[in-house]
Amino acid sequence: MRSSAPTRRRDWVAPIAVAVLAAAAAFVALDQNSKTAPSRVLFFNCTVNTGERVYQNGALVVENGVILDVGDAEAVRSRWSGGPDYLDERSLEGNFVLPGLIDAHAHVIMGGSFLEMLDLSGATTREEFVGMVASAGASKQPGEWIVGYGFDERKLAGGAMPGRDWIDGVTAQNPVLISRADGHTALANSLALSLAGIGAGTPDTPGGEIARGPGNEPTGILKDAAITLARRAMPPQTMRQKEEAVMAAASFALSNGVTTVGDMGTPIFSLPKEECWSEFEDVLLRMADSGALGVRVKTCVPLDLWAELADFVARRPETHHPGLRLFWGTVKEFYDGSLGSETALMTDPYLGSEGNVGLRIHEDREALASRIGAAKRAGLQVAMHAIGDLAVDETISLLSGLESGGGGGGGGGDRIEHAQHTSGLQALDRMASLGAHAVVNPLHIADDVGAMLEKLGEERAGVGRSYAFRSMVEAGVAVSFGSDWPLVAPLDPLASVVAATSGRKHVPPERLTRQEAIAAVTWRAAEALNVSDFVGRLDRGMRADFVVVDADLLDPGAEKPVVLKTFLDGECVYVQE
Repeated sequence: MRSSAPTRRRDWVAPIAVAVLAAAAAFVALDQNSKTAPSRVLFFNCTVNTGERVYQNGALVVENGVILDVGDAEAVRSRWSGGPDYLDERSLEGNFVLPGLIDAHAHVIMGGSFLEMLDLSGATTREEFVGMVASAGASKQPGEWIVGYGFDERKLAGGAMPGRDWIDGVTAQNPVLISRADGHTALANSLALSLAGIGAGTPDTPGGEIARGPGNEPTGILKDAAITLARRAMPPQTMRQKEEAVMAAASFALSNGVTTVGDMGTPIFSLPKEECWSEFEDVLLRMADSGALGVRVKTCVPLDLWAELADFVARRPETHHPGLRLFWGTVKEFYDGSLGSETALMTDPYLGSEGNVGLRIHEDREALASRIGAAKRAGLQVAMHAIGDLAVDETISLLSGLESGGGGGGGGGDRIEHAQHTSGLQALDRMASLGAHAVVNPLHIADDVGAMLEKLGEERAGVGRSYAFRSMVEAGVAVSFGSDWPLVAPLDPLASVVAATSGRKHVPPERLTRQEAIAAVTWRAAEALNVSDFVGRLDRGMRADFVVVDADLLDPGAEKPVVLKTFLDGECVYVQE
């Protein structure tokens, strides 16, 4: 499974320049022999999986970016041949067609930016870790920040958490901030701590923690909201840099067959809320206005910005850009942290961790409920990050007690992001009754399995408790997949499908069928993003977003297929070289 569905960043960041160039080169006319592509095209000689049913000898008719017809090729031909506007025919050479893939949970600007940052996911020893940081610093001018991501102390020999003492000797002139693989922990060197004003007397921030050593001195490790202190000391990205990050992210997405991304924004513990809003209005919206968005993006903003988004939706209640490349209407909030950082909120303590049950980011739950209630009454969709079993339980209770307003957020249920650990089947029944979407992360299993067994034990990491996809579906929960890219896993829904089915090695009874998993990266994901009126299925009236792959993903033994072509609005925007 590793070879066909890699989850290590070194497997997908290194060739990004090739992918970007290939994607850029592939924005070509459908007809290479004419200057103007015909407006009505028949795609045939393919097996079409619409997301819900399969046509072994299938065909699609597309005009002006919209699907006019789909079905058995002979039936489609009989309905369209011989008319006054005879269509141009395009063979897909016996390959397999799926709806444009959807990653329901990623971070677009962060992901595009990370493609050029220091990647420490391959470090397996302290020496490798320090050497990689030193190499990155060698190309920097004094005072320039070294920014990286991807380290996991469990992969380092001895399992030791890095500290500023590891890297101070090779970064004396450059501030450093490196995110752990899950994004909920970061390492800062002494210079970065000094610039951020973090010292022995600095108190922990609400919802965060500054790790300390002898004399109460910071070790360099910052958790959750405490990361904000260091982030604010960094020079902000320019609007142009963020636009370039979006374009790089779009090219990477298209190379993996992704035509729609659920953008969870930059976490508020990484940016001030005003800058989070600016990323929506000054970057994504402006790019949509200029036609520069290369994929569809359903974005959200932090809950702290619910009033601003509600005002925006009041002015633009359609909740999507006219060009159908940008959608809005969702707010996101964190309830807890992550398993790897031991900040996911658990009912019972982590094993061997002296009573630690994780971190509840908002101790004032009444105030949190008030803000979420206001957002829901304004018609906004709420997406809650909840990883620990107690966090999931409390999130369900919180959302169950709040009523929604009119459909400003585009309709549809609220979302529980990750829902990684649950207290059991009763919790899943409550989640189903709530009508919430569970946006889960199959590609995280391989990275988390060791930590789950070590920190939770076999029962809490077992059936119905951890990554409980089959149990969720059988309980009636609407399940869709996200990668959380660039944290932990790549933006690769086909890899998620394999990881949730034949590739699932941990707790095999929680496997999904291939068609269930395909639904989780197509129409189920579209429903979670409130964009199912436009994408997610290959059906009449839907946008002509589809991906051509070289193997039948419904074959339960098939490995991850290769993306040959990606179509957006009926135009080929990526070709595999």
